[in-house]
Amino acid sequence: ADLYVAHLECGFLVGRELVKIGKKVAFDFEDWYSRDYLDKYRAVKLLQSLEKFALQKGLFCTATSNSMAIALKNAYGINRDITIIYNSFPAALPQIVSDYSKINESSKCKIIWTSRTVGAGRGLETMVSALHFLNTPVELHIIGQVVEGYEEILRSLWPTQTNHQLIFHSFLSHNQLLWQLPEYNIGLAIEYKTPENKNVTISNKIIQYLEAGIFVLATDTLGQAEIAESFPSQVFLVSPNEPKNWADTLEKIIKLSLIIKNEPLEFISSEYSWPFQENKLKNLITSYL
Repeated sequence: ADLYVAHLECGFLVGRELVKIGKKVAFDFEDWYSRDYLDKYRAVKLLQSLEKFALQKGLFCTATSNSMAIALKNAYGINRDITIIYNSFPAALPQIVSDYSKINESSKCKIIWTSRTVGAGRGLETMVSALHFLNTPVELHIIGQVVEGYEEILRSLWPTQTNHQLIFHSFLSHNQLLWQLPEYNIGLAIEYKTPENKNVTISNKIIQYLEAGIFVLATDTLGQAEIAESFPSQVFLVSPNEPKNWADTLEKIIKLSLIIKNEPLEFISSEYSWPFQENKLKNLITSYL
């Protein structure tokens, strides 16, 4: 190839070998790989050496947030440009808008959390704790493949003396999810700040919620705060592990959702949308060919 782009951990290893034989290689930091996953068997030293090599020798580097770019440069003492490519998806604007008027028969506020895998340590336990303080009845919808036994754990923590409902759904592809999200009132992007990658990256969730035009309750990680700054009327930040604060903020959002319906148009035309990212990436690659 005239130019290679190394992506994910294995890609960085191959990318280094390609650079050594004189190929043009760029490196994409979708995550801060050496600071991701709390696993004693993870090859942290190897990942660190690959990241430093990428920042020193890569034709260009991309990352998913300004927060990550700053953290990478500080960690390795390297001052170079890192282009930000936000982790958004192609969105069919006419489909989203036409589907936006769908109304769920339930009168309760509908809260959504979605991921490929549903399990512990993703903020859901704090969310369930917050519901103990929330007076307004809500439905909490969880979309994804549930780890064995985890549904029972959440149900054991569920506030039984309320009218809140817990509803599980099977995993949905991106295209299917995009059609479903506008039916909800609030999306949850409740990441923790550890490991460090979680603090500086921007999850797919928050981007997809904004694409669908729904309100977002998000933890105040550096990455998500970056998004919230551009969408202050739609993204509400809370600190991790503070269920009472989450409940108070949810009450505020629920009241807003009754009188305001966000349209996805603002996001789709913003610098965070996929068309904007795609054009930025095309121009970047073209400039090095």
